Amino acid sequence: MYACLALTFLAGAAILGTCLVFGGIAVVYPLSFLGWFSFILIGLYFNAVIQASVNPGLQNLEHPSFWLSAVGNAYLYATDKKRWTLYVSLVAFLSGVVILTPLGFIVVGRALTLNMISSLGAFASWLAGAFFSFSVALALNASVSRDKSQVAMQK
Repeated sequence: MYACLALTFLAGAAILGTCLVFGGIAVVYPLSFLGWFSFILIGLYFNAVIQASVNPGLQNLEHPSFWLSAVGNAYLYATDKKRWTLYVSLVAFLSGVVILTPLGFIVVGRALTLNMISSLGAFASWLAGAFFSFSVALALNASVSRDKSQVAMQK
C-alpha cells in the first residue's frame, strides 16, 4: 500500500517537474488522464450500484462475464470488489490511453505549431499523465485488497 502511495507521489512530482521544465501547457495530458479515469470510474460505479440495487438475485448468478454480460459489472461489484476494482481500473486506464492520446495530439499539436511546447515536452506530458493515471489505478487496487484482508483478519 505504501509503495503505491509513494508511486503516486512520484508521479505527481513528475507532473510538477514536467510543468516546470516545459511550461504550463504540459499539464494538458495529466489533467485529461485524471479526468477521464475519474469519469469512467464514477460512471461504472454508478452503473454497478444501480444494477445491483434493482436486481436482488444478482449474487445467485453463475459468474457472468464482465466483458460480455450486461450485468457482469454489477455482479462483480456485488460479489468480488477486488476483481471489480481491477477490471474497472483496467478499463478506465486503457480507454484513457486509447482515446486521449489522439485528442491530446490535437491540443498539443496546436501548441507545437505556436511554439508553446516542444515535441519532447509533449511526450513528457503524455508520459507523466499516463504514469499518474496508472499509479492511481494501482493505489486504488491496493486499497481495496488491503481493506478486504483487514476484514478477514478481524474475523
